[in-house]
Amino acid sequence: MPFLKFIDRCEKEDIMASTANGVTVLAELLKCRGWEVEKYVGTVDSSVLEEPDVIIVAYPTESYSGDEIEAMLKFVNEGGGIFLVGEWGNVHENADTLNTIAHNFSIAFNGDRICDPTYYIRKGLKGKVFDVPVFNLRPHAITEGVKSFRIVSACSLTAPYDNIIAWGSQESFSDLDFDSELDAFETGQYVPVFAVATYGNGRVAAVGDLSWLSNEYIINMGNAQLALNTLKWLIKRL
Repeated sequence: MPFLKFIDRCEKEDIMASTANGVTVLAELLKCRGWEVEKYVGTVDSSVLEEPDVIIVAYPTESYSGDEIEAMLKFVNEGGGIFLVGEWGNVHENADTLNTIAHNFSIAFNGDRICDPTYYIRKGLKGKVFDVPVFNLRPHAITEGVKSFRIVSACSLTAPYDNIIAWGSQESFSDLDFDSELDAFETGQYVPVFAVATYGNGRVAAVGDLSWLSNEYIINMGNAQLALNTLKWLIKRL
């Protein structure tokens, strides 16, 4: 039985709440497929990581100690899977915190928000266009059977080109001042959305948006299939 553990270090959200922002629908989808799913709140050490096959580190608003990071790196190096999930604009320093882990895999969460003035699903307040479909997908086990998925207020990623498996459209751009307009100091076109890596005997996935996994959006477009594929890929033995 595969075992997924959510490492919850977010003071702002209860990741296992049944509200719109929680991920209980995803948890139930996994349980129906034979997974064990558990949330963990507390210090991360080797004993906490003995049993899970995969851990999700999502939207942390509190930093991890050097010992905790070392424990997670050891977990991945020895064959575990880690899914790093951020949020837009480095809100609550989540990107800074995730990067203390992600940099070890040559991945970085950026302090921006992905916008697209052409390909968007709906406009937010004041016409902001950060609710966007992602349809530029590299063939990969994670993207198998997924034509597109939906992100809502996501940050972009920096990673080696071969490690990126999803990009925004040609019109997408990295919005640094959050005005949904492409300014001269901002970069655009095919903004990296999803990245993967290997580390020792383990695997890594990273995306800059928690909303797409939430109860509100998990059943939209290819989100559920992408999530299930990701978690399955992170376990090498499946």
